[in-house]
Amino acid sequence: MSSQPRPIQTVGRSGDLPRFFVLTYAITWVLHGAIALFEFDNLFEPGLPFLLYMLGLLGPMTAAVILSRRQGGTGARTLLRQIFIVRFGPLWYLLAFGLIAAVNYLALVLNKASGGATPESWFALPLGILPILALVQLWVVTGEEPGWRGYALPRLQARHGSLGASIILGLLWTGWHLPMFLMPGAPQYGTSPFLFTGFLLSWSVLCTLLYNRSGGSLLSVMLFHWATNMWAFAVPMTEGAQPIALALTLLVAVVAVPALPRPLFGTALSRSGSGPVT
Repeated sequence: MSSQPRPIQTVGRSGDLPRFFVLTYAITWVLHGAIALFEFDNLFEPGLPFLLYMLGLLGPMTAAVILSRRQGGTGARTLLRQIFIVRFGPLWYLLAFGLIAAVNYLALVLNKASGGATPESWFALPLGILPILALVQLWVVTGEEPGWRGYALPRLQARHGSLGASIILGLLWTGWHLPMFLMPGAPQYGTSPFLFTGFLLSWSVLCTLLYNRSGGSLLSVMLFHWATNMWAFAVPMTEGAQPIALALTLLVAVVAVPALPRPLFGTALSRSGSGPVT
């Protein structure tokens, strides 16, 4: 594996990007907006609000598949085949699964060392709900990552470079979650949108690193996204530890920048050097 990977090239037209983001937001926001018509105390109680919430999470994948099929039938298969790229280095598997756990636990340790509150338990999940949560998070990452990283990221990289694409996609990824801040029971409900934005921008950079270093494997970023969400439930972050965790995550993202493909900003050239990748 080379020390400086090329950006993953796109399949299809970069011009479809605005359509992708409009369609992604429309699918999710219409379904999640409909939840406001119902009175409920907890989103995860069985019922129509929960069903609409779960269907809304499929917005990015649905938009990506619809637009990919416009390329003649092979585009959608090419997109989804990236999920089954499993041959990449064990280091990237380890980072995808364990990096955020290490960051979160280090934040708790640093917070405790500075006089902050100590969590009652260092693992917050009852073991009995782990299988259910794991399946729910598998649905989440399957609904999101074929769109965000499988469809949008390579096209954004072709136009804006790897770091530019990470920032743009991180902001749009954050905006897509906005209705969830209004849903009782959703993970974003009652949390700081500023902290959330900082985390997603950092995670976006790390997903770009994993996607490119794994040869365009959606499995690598799906594992990272899945593990990040699982650790968010499993590690009992105290209030004082949250900003520390964000600072550490931002630091890790900054350290990762030199390992991103070049260019960091600007148009990526094709292998022949004759023009931009589209």
